[in-house]
Amino acid sequence: MHVQKNVCDNILGTLLEIPGKKDSLKARLDLIDMNMHEKLRVQHVGDKYQIPKAPYNLTLTKRRQVVTLLSKLVVPDSYCSNINQCVTLDDCKIQDMKSHDCHIFMH
Repeated sequence: MHVQKNVCDNILGTLLEIPGKKDSLKARLDLIDMNMHEKLRVQHVGDKYQIPKAPYNLTLTKRRQVVTLLSKLVVPDSYCSNINQCVTLDDCKIQDMKSHDCHIFMH
């Protein structure tokens, strides 16, 4: 169950571009070391790095649509907790989901 929560959190974090999740600067720098995915590698711009947009990341309008859908989600009683309380519309984030909520979400 906890593995499923980690997978769910990482998928949502990657798709919604939540900072600090798996698709970070360190992960992109590892692509250079492994000689993989040239389009996703970071580029040097002056003394900073620029991370290119990945094709699997949702655009801002799509992220808002997903978060709005989840904020309006209504499920039967005792099916899972209120997922709509885990959603913040301002910064398009999903946080503090319990492992059972992630299980329901993945199904």
